[in-house]
Amino acid sequence: MSLILVACQEPGSAGTPPPPPPAAAVPRVNVTLVPQAEVVGRGAVTVSFGLPLPPGLLLDPGRVAMRDASGQEIPAHVRSLGLWRSLPPEALLCAGLRATGDPGIRSVLVQLSHTFVNGDPVLITVELNAARTLDVGEEVPVRDTWRLVNEGTYTSNYQLYEPSVYALLPPTWLACSSLTTLATVAGEHDFLEVFDQGQVNFFQTVINDFNSQPDPEWLVDFYTDNEPWLYDRAQVFYNGYIRTGRLDFLREAHRAAQHYMSLLYGSGDCPSVPDEWCRGFFSLKNPPDLYYKDSKYSYNESLATLYWLSGDPEPLAHLADVTSATRTEVPLTERFPDEVSWFTERHWANALLAPVMEYEVTGDAALADYAGQGIDALYYMQNHPLEGNPPNGCFNSHVEDSPQVSFSPWMSSLLAHALLRAYHTLGDERIPGMLIALGQCEVDRAIYFPTESGAPPYWMPRYIATSYGPPASLDGDPWSDLEHAIDVAYVTALGAYFSSDPAQVGTLATATTRLLETHAYNLDYWTRPEGWPENGRPLYRVNPPRKYSWWYKNSGAIGWVLGGAAQFPVAAAR
Repeated sequence: MSLILVACQEPGSAGTPPPPPPAAAVPRVNVTLVPQAEVVGRGAVTVSFGLPLPPGLLLDPGRVAMRDASGQEIPAHVRSLGLWRSLPPEALLCAGLRATGDPGIRSVLVQLSHTFVNGDPVLITVELNAARTLDVGEEVPVRDTWRLVNEGTYTSNYQLYEPSVYALLPPTWLACSSLTTLATVAGEHDFLEVFDQGQVNFFQTVINDFNSQPDPEWLVDFYTDNEPWLYDRAQVFYNGYIRTGRLDFLREAHRAAQHYMSLLYGSGDCPSVPDEWCRGFFSLKNPPDLYYKDSKYSYNESLATLYWLSGDPEPLAHLADVTSATRTEVPLTERFPDEVSWFTERHWANALLAPVMEYEVTGDAALADYAGQGIDALYYMQNHPLEGNPPNGCFNSHVEDSPQVSFSPWMSSLLAHALLRAYHTLGDERIPGMLIALGQCEVDRAIYFPTESGAPPYWMPRYIATSYGPPASLDGDPWSDLEHAIDVAYVTALGAYFSSDPAQVGTLATATTRLLETHAYNLDYWTRPEGWPENGRPLYRVNPPRKYSWWYKNSGAIGWVLGGAAQFPVAAAR
């Protein structure tokens, strides 16, 4: 049975959502404070956290009040961490939010004092658009409220710091705050049950928390190996937190973001090469004396999320460097193949996403202009394929120097995500059509049912697909192709969401459903209970480690497409 038959909203209804109910005059959100051992029994300590906000909800940081479990106001300091640059299109908003009016504040820094007599979590309520009568006089530097990490994933040798008190927000609030686009809450849709559980189970493996006596051969080396960092490891963990509200996802996302920043080159770190081929590049991938470096490890998404969730100012020092790295390597604004001779969906995705995220944080209009020029070039490429071929919806090139015109179905998911975020932030009305065409190309050229003897009997995407002539693979085999079922399902889901053609919606939604079934089969394949835990190996195997990131970075949006948007307001959601 097609999943859209049991969904509460058809994928094609994005253009005409039902009128939302009026937002609560005083929106409330419950925040759970989780103390670390160092602050228990220490007397009053400063709690500091970032509170991201849905668009249009708050205009004045002076109208944010804190209350304890008994309803008594708590003295607090609240400061804006920046503004929404514009209201996202209504199709990307939670039900109950409107794409009209003042965009308001993007996130606020909240600081308050609390005495933790034991290690139990403490619940407070934040009220927006409510009079605050009790203030904390001076702001404490955010990092003065953090502690040195010396357990779990990192020892003190790495000099990473995290909050002494973590603040957990409800997943619905996080989803409606658009930290990632079209976020959904885990556990709300039966058709994502296997996906949701896999996101948690396989997460334990990639943070090396899979066995009390782990076999060293199976540990993921994210300390010295660049590979686990592909596709923005920190943001992958943040997205797990957004979908679940779990402390372990937030803690590992914060630690990974701190670690990641320490591995980015700054100006002057590569004295033997020009500075533009140094700053913002990822050091584990690129030796300092390497002239032409690789920018596909340069990410701004997790840096922006870290800033909005913590108020830590350090990400602000890296955003421009990351954008610079992508601009140095990738000619985003030039037309392929007329003006530039090379292309990968992955590099162009990073090069578009970096300035978009920096613009969201800083509001620098030049970044929006640059990203807009990049969209111009991508729109041209999609509609003017090389060698005089007709448009087919994909971004066609000679993948890996193949003589045949081809495209990467799985890298297309990265570009789809960047385009979706650009639509969220810049509102370029061409992008929904671009995503529809890309999703249709995946169905027409990439997704197939294998006929080889012994192949898994599931629909899957080709690793590299020919663009013209009979659909065919240029690389890969069924056992590698099925690994990318879930990220390609993200592309077909977006196509279904934005399409207004009922027949096309059905085709794209059916493709998405089939690929979800393939992903469920794949997770079962990688779950190996034999000999566990005595063998020291993980029950949920992830090989290569970056696979977890391409599985779970963006694919949670499928729940929004097939099951409907999250509902806002949430009255003091827990």
